[in-house]
Amino acid sequence: MARIREWLKAGADLLEAIGEVIDSCIRDGILAEFLSSHRAEVFEVLLTEYDEQRHIASEKESSREEGLRDGHREAAINLFERDLCIEDIAVICKEDASLVAEWHEEWEWKKSGESETAMSFSLN
Repeated sequence: MARIREWLKAGADLLEAIGEVIDSCIRDGILAEFLSSHRAEVFEVLLTEYDEQRHIASEKESSREEGLRDGHREAAINLFERDLCIEDIAVICKEDASLVAEWHEEWEWKKSGESETAMSFSLN
């Protein structure tokens, strides 16, 4: 996999990189007999493995971004409670003001729902 990554960094496409790595391993005597006999299977395994690693890395990045966004949303809610303006909160949270405005609307809606629930309990 390390050799494949080196080829990719050098500008080769994935299929070319895998083929070149298999060839270079055979030339270097690394599993030469096995690779010569099972070239097609090894090629498919390497292609699948690379795609799986790329998928896992993509999922990790997506999860990290989602976690950051959730943290920014929670920070924004705390700042709404301190009456900061949406623009200032957007700068602090490093988020787009329109997204912070959406969070603010959601927070206002939830806050008003909590007030109505509290009032209904006090009336009973």
